[in-house]
Amino acid sequence: MILATSGNPVDDSAQIPSRCLRRRTPACERFQRGGALRSDGPPRSILWALGTERAVGVQVDFDDLTPVDALTGPSPARIVHALRAGECPSDTAFDSFLPKDLRIRSDDYWTPLVVAVQAARWLEELGVRRVVDVGSGAGKFCIAAALAGHCHYIGVEHRPRLVAIAQRLARQFGVADRVQFICGSLDLVPAADAYYLYNPFAENLLGRDLFLADDVELSWQRYALDIGVVQGVFRRAPAGAVVLTYNGFGGGMPASYELIRVDHRLPCALRMWLKSRAGDDGTFSAAADAD
Repeated sequence: MILATSGNPVDDSAQIPSRCLRRRTPACERFQRGGALRSDGPPRSILWALGTERAVGVQVDFDDLTPVDALTGPSPARIVHALRAGECPSDTAFDSFLPKDLRIRSDDYWTPLVVAVQAARWLEELGVRRVVDVGSGAGKFCIAAALAGHCHYIGVEHRPRLVAIAQRLARQFGVADRVQFICGSLDLVPAADAYYLYNPFAENLLGRDLFLADDVELSWQRYALDIGVVQGVFRRAPAGAVVLTYNGFGGGMPASYELIRVDHRLPCALRMWLKSRAGDDGTFSAAADAD
């Protein structure tokens, strides 16, 4: 267990280089647990693309790229090298390998690379080997965190198209041997050493104009049901299980979990929870999982 001597969670904020930090994203403002939802326009987007299988003809924000990438276009090899070195490449560069409609939603839906690097570091320090990403989307977190560490990742996602895209990206970035994606409901969430959630159910609370696609059931009822399902997964997990949340997951953590690490300098808060005792009495932790 990684705890400060006072028994309070370790605050890792000072360990993130300022050059890696990103502005607070629209998702952090809209997807707060129990907070009012905003519809103040779409996030900053990449404007157009001519292809989705590779970064050809992609208009990107050159200020967000390294000088080499700005001249030649984003490179999977450079992204892989940077992440394996524990560095933080440009999100714009990584996102350029996504289809256009998913690139322009990246600020709202996909984990920033700096978060994936920090999460991978925390997981490595605890000796975690198997991680499940609940609501893995296009696979950005699993792929980036796998490159930044040595864990095996399983992403669970209910949209078949996103699973197919994530599988392609895993092959493209050379981590298909350690990253797997499952298409299906939360009933398919396997047992793991750790679970990662980037507020995966908040889409249920948004208007149709902010949905990724109108191809799955989304409602307040499903929002509450899905939160209850993952809380059940957490309660049934053995002592020593780890949960990482980025911008929360919409519900309270069971009281059997202790908040052991937090980073507030990221665009949204990243928190690490450790199950400190076997069994569960059905109550919730007094520590908040959202700001």
